[in-house]
Amino acid sequence: MMLKPEHISAYSLILEEGTPFFERYASRPNGESPPPLRSAEYEEIDREMYYLTRELLADQGYERYEISNYAKPGYECRHNLGYWTGVEYLGLGLGASSYTHGYRYHNTVDLNEYLSLDLGQPGIASRDIQELTMEEHMEEFMFLGLRLMQGVSGSEFLSRFGQNMWNVYGTVLEKLTEQGLLEVEAPFIRLTDLGIDVSNMVLSEFLLD
Repeated sequence: MMLKPEHISAYSLILEEGTPFFERYASRPNGESPPPLRSAEYEEIDREMYYLTRELLADQGYERYEISNYAKPGYECRHNLGYWTGVEYLGLGLGASSYTHGYRYHNTVDLNEYLSLDLGQPGIASRDIQELTMEEHMEEFMFLGLRLMQGVSGSEFLSRFGQNMWNVYGTVLEKLTEQGLLEVEAPFIRLTDLGIDVSNMVLSEFLLD
């Protein structure tokens, strides 16, 4: 905290197989196999570290505005907020990803191909173009927006999609609220502390069939 940064992102460390860090973890001097990375013991340690991080940063004046992000008042990351609230973005350069006009796509990842293109022609480098359906837009609104501490707004849902959030997700919302994983403060719905602990499970509930 000596550097007094305006913003801190605090994510759990993930040891990816195939990396030197993972190989060092897996290589025990006595030849014993390491415990599973997602064991119950590690899950508990991870959760305790998460709580401690929240408390320490709050004591230093950082406000938690997203599950894993903290900032001094007024210094929330606009770039990240854009992702979580569905703001369009344009990626420029080799392999860059974009989301515009309801379409998600990326530029070619082949450097030779990229250099051979007439980049003055709009979209000529775009690959894997996907048009999001209305259901996919609603899903993302919910499971990305619920990462924010303020939650998602039923009024904004109605404005964007022309449907009442409770008509679309009523069963899920009622179940998660009864389980103490969501709380309602109209027009907002947000994760509780317990809901944040199991956020991956909670957010998966908003995938429509």
